[in-house]
Amino acid sequence: MSAATRAITRLWEDQKRRAAEAAYARELAAGTGGGKIAFVAPPPSLVTRLLDGVPYFASDGMHPNDAGYVVWAELLASELLATWKVSGLPPAAA
Repeated sequence: MSAATRAITRLWEDQKRRAAEAAYARELAAGTGGGKIAFVAPPPSLVTRLLDGVPYFASDGMHPNDAGYVVWAELLASELLATWKVSGLPPAAA
């Protein structure tokens, strides 16, 4: 079952990445500059961390548990901080 879950997860992640890339392209084409939508893929080091035997997943084997969400939040926060460091302050709230 876990091999099937991993395969389905990869397909789902690919679909989300393509949707984010298409939305980014639409933003650029519309002249809004892009960058409001991005796909954040977990780096290989994070994947290794998630698979190192520590229980980061709920009993369904697919969704994160509380510890998994902490790891995911850390990744998203580091991506946001890196983006803001390059572009300046966080975008203004709409």
